[in-house]
Amino acid sequence: MSQERLSFSVIIPKRVGSKDLISQNIKSLDYPLHKLELILVEGKHPAVQRNEGVKIANGEILCFWDNDCQPSPQYFQKVSQVFESDENVVAVGGPAIPIAKTFFKKIYAVTLQSYFVHYKMRARYIPIGKMRETDEKELIGCNLCIRREKFLELGCFNPALYPNEENEFLNRLKRKNMGKVIYSPDVIVYREMRDNFFFFIKRFYKYGKGRAKQILCDSLKLNFIFFLPCIFFLYILSLILIKSPFYYLPLIVYFCGGMVNSLKFAFKEKILLSIFILPVMYFLIHISYGLGFLSGVIRYFVLKIGDNLGPNITINIEKINSLR
Repeated sequence: MSQERLSFSVIIPKRVGSKDLISQNIKSLDYPLHKLELILVEGKHPAVQRNEGVKIANGEILCFWDNDCQPSPQYFQKVSQVFESDENVVAVGGPAIPIAKTFFKKIYAVTLQSYFVHYKMRARYIPIGKMRETDEKELIGCNLCIRREKFLELGCFNPALYPNEENEFLNRLKRKNMGKVIYSPDVIVYREMRDNFFFFIKRFYKYGKGRAKQILCDSLKLNFIFFLPCIFFLYILSLILIKSPFYYLPLIVYFCGGMVNSLKFAFKEKILLSIFILPVMYFLIHISYGLGFLSGVIRYFVLKIGDNLGPNITINIEKINSLR
């Protein structure tokens, strides 16, 4: 690593009136404080809040977290190593690992980390493999670092998108060949899981809706994997009309796959009840995501409802540990 350390601006969107949960976490990290800057942006639209925070950022590297993130002690050291190893690296990210201490929080965490649920996107929630060049499928917006000059050159996050603003941005970056996007399993933040079943399921509805909005404004080649939950949701609805026994075969295969996938976790954690709970969770997640995706498409094509929320949203910005 070079003697001159990279400077970071950490930009945190937070809800109006919420507490600052992250200042002390940053101060305890193994990195010179004079090279760190924390910018808290209060508002109701995280994509816009992040863009507004960037306007007053001075760091060479923009670091996007959420207010509940707990970075690993060597976080900035690890990120710096990646950026300094190759000047063509534009963005670096890693997993946001769920902190799960109760039974249901463990269930929520394992569904996020399951290949059956998330395919290669599970790398967003658990360290997978070695450091590698990647794309938006493996990176998450609450653990993403980007070179400031490249972020501004590319035009910042799309204010019409939340969630999925970081996914569209990374696709745009790839499309314009502006540099490398890196996934590092060592660049880690931790996040406490909420012990709320309905909140957990609802978040996938929002993810599905956000993915539909992203696809409708993203000119990259469509990826069939993101349409599967919507197709599955429509298939489940069609079961009301089609009564043929053979038509239930895909559903039977689906639940058998879910049962097999849950066995590993059940025996590892010695929680046999999860063999029956996890397949139901997998089902509800896929249905919620599919419904959200379909809702996003209907809002756009049928109801003609736009979500173009511009930067005129009222926000408050607080800068802590300004770079000198």
